[in-house]
Amino acid sequence: MAMPMGLNTFSYIVNYQQEYENIALDQLKERYYEPNLLAKVLGAVAEPLRNVGAFDQVDLFPKANISLRGQSLEVQLTPRNGGIGRVALYAGDKEIENDVNPGRQRTLTVDLRKYAAFFPAGKPMPLGVVTWNEDDWLYSRKVSLEYTAPKPLQGLTNSTRLFALCIGTSNYADEGFDLAFADLDAEKVALAVREAGKSLLLDDPSRVSVRILSTAKSQQDWPSKPNIRRAMEEIAAIAKPEDVFILYLSGHGTTNDRDGHDYFYYLTYELNSGNINDTDIRRQYAISTKEFAEASKVEWD
Repeated sequence: MAMPMGLNTFSYIVNYQQEYENIALDQLKERYYEPNLLAKVLGAVAEPLRNVGAFDQVDLFPKANISLRGQSLEVQLTPRNGGIGRVALYAGDKEIENDVNPGRQRTLTVDLRKYAAFFPAGKPMPLGVVTWNEDDWLYSRKVSLEYTAPKPLQGLTNSTRLFALCIGTSNYADEGFDLAFADLDAEKVALAVREAGKSLLLDDPSRVSVRILSTAKSQQDWPSKPNIRRAMEEIAAIAKPEDVFILYLSGHGTTNDRDGHDYFYYLTYELNSGNINDTDIRRQYAISTKEFAEASKVEWD
């Protein structure tokens, strides 16, 4: 099947059906998409057609049935020919956990209290999961239900605190990679957050905590990856569900899909370019959105 490239006027929705399971064609594009198909069939382009018959099956993801039990989500997985891969958790259209089933179990229980920050108390919201096959290349449509998080205890919101981490990197290993105002931007945003926070929280400065990591400060407070992660973990260790956390990033960033996922990465000062294809460089000197999310997770009883 051929699909036109670069056309924005029309939308094409084509599904491949197997075992009564609709699979969006874009997931199977590498298998079945044939550029210039008509021209090749008519002989206008002297290129052979790929043998799509070599793909004798589609490795399906497991079926998922979900239900609520109190503040827990019960997930039942029925494996098919593609085995069991990761299970992503969603609040509405937002992925809030990349994988809630690292043990690849058929039955799992997800404690929703860990994700209270994503569900406004007393307001019904869609809660769903997306399942992946074992090889992590084919995924299901979202299976959802309606979830209403319980309202907090009386007076709990009176203790709300504001945490902010403002990060600015102007100076990099290569001067040609430097930025003029990134660290200054972080300082100004931190000041604005601090003043606005005090006003919103009844002029109580003790309920506002703002941390700055920037290349304008002493080197012990430069935004290295260990310093950033340590600051995130310190906030996560004391923050509660009713608290607010703001993360501000100023500096160079890039996307990279070498780990199998197209993540955004914040680049720390040790780098001299945006090339992070080297696994060790990426691990030591770049921070992905996934890593930021993991470092900011809060657990409570």
